[in-house]
Amino acid sequence: MAARTGYSIHCINLVVLLMTASVNSGCRQGDYEKKLPGGYRLIRTNVSTVAIWRPGPRGRAVIPPKIVALGVQGTLVYGRVEFDPRSDRVHFDSRLRDASGYFVLDTESGDAKLQMSEEEWKKAIKEYGVNEKPLLRSPSRFRWRATS
Repeated sequence: MAARTGYSIHCINLVVLLMTASVNSGCRQGDYEKKLPGGYRLIRTNVSTVAIWRPGPRGRAVIPPKIVALGVQGTLVYGRVEFDPRSDRVHFDSRLRDASGYFVLDTESGDAKLQMSEEEWKKAIKEYGVNEKPLLRSPSRFRWRATS
């Protein structure tokens, strides 16, 4: 009987360990950080919070969540932001809390244009030399490799 009790305790401990490992790995599974030109970073802290952060020790968000489409050409980062009430926007500058629309970020100068209509955005990226139909991808499938 004593051997059977020891076996049961061992099984319970194993189940608790596996459940804890599963929960811990599941919580971090979708979080990531990707390098962008100029030292900027695309950061995802949860499914509703994908933002672009300025480099440096006092870095801050320059493009707020939720980024739903993203493209990069040279030092230019561009895409689209949608409002998502689940986003963790309390950590962002109040001017960025409702920045829905298209955006352009020149990582060389640090200039960011937000809340553009599609027409304004197409005009802005054309001024930077991006072709008429820029490639936009979901941030979860974004495959940018920084060269600088």
